Amino acid sequence: SGAVSRTRTSTGAGGPPTPASTRPSTAPSRCWSTSEASRSRRCACCDLHGHSRQKNVFMYGCSRMQSWWLGDKEFLDHPDFMLLPRLAQSCMATFSLRDCHFQIERARESTARVAVWRQFEIPMSYTMEASTCGCDQGPYKNYHLSPKQLQESGEGFCVSLSYLISTPEALNSRLRLNSDRLECHMRVVAERSLGDFTQEVAFWSGDLDDDLDTDDDLDLDLYGPV
Repeated sequence: SGAVSRTRTSTGAGGPPTPASTRPSTAPSRCWSTSEASRSRRCACCDLHGHSRQKNVFMYGCSRMQSWWLGDKEFLDHPDFMLLPRLAQSCMATFSLRDCHFQIERARESTARVAVWRQFEIPMSYTMEASTCGCDQGPYKNYHLSPKQLQESGEGFCVSLSYLISTPEALNSRLRLNSDRLECHMRVVAERSLGDFTQEVAFWSGDLDDDLDTDDDLDLDLYGPV
C-alpha cells in the first residue's frame, strides 16, 4: 500500500507533514533493521538517545491512537507497535515498560522515530533513552548506572531484538514471562497508598521529549547510591 506520506497529500495546517519536512537529521547509521526487506520478518528501527534526568531505560514509540493528526486514528494500531518495549522489559534489568510513551506529537514529526514510522510504515520505530541517572526499580534501584550497567543494557537489548526473528513459540514464551512480572509488579503497587499508586500506574501519560531535551545535565556520582 506504500507509506502514508506517499499516498496522502498535505491538507494544510491540519494535514500530515510532507516527506521532506519529516526527513530526520540523525545519521542513518543510528537506525538499523532487524530483517531483510525480501523476507516476511518483523522490522524495527531504534534511535539511541541520552538524557539527563529521567530514571531507568525506556522507549518512545508510535501509536496511531495517540497521534496529534486525526487521520492517523482512522486505522487501528499495528499489533506489534509495543512489541520491542515488551521484550526489552523481560531482557533488560534497567528497562521500565511503565516509563515508555507512545504519543505522536506534531513537534516530533521530524524525529527519526516518527519519520521512519510514517514514511516506511514500520510500526516498531522507537527512540530509546538512557542515562547515568540510575533506576527506581529492579536490581539497580537507587543506584546510578555505570558503563558496566549500560553495556549490560545494550546486551539485553540485542537479546530483545533476537526474539523478533525467533520462533513464535519462543517469542510467546518470552512475552508471557514479561506479563507475569508485570502482573506481580501491579499487585505490589496495588497494596500501596492511593497517592503512590496513582504515580506508579501512570502508563504512557505523555511524551517527555521536550522536558528531557531542555533539562540541564546533573553532576552525578556515577557509582554511589542516589
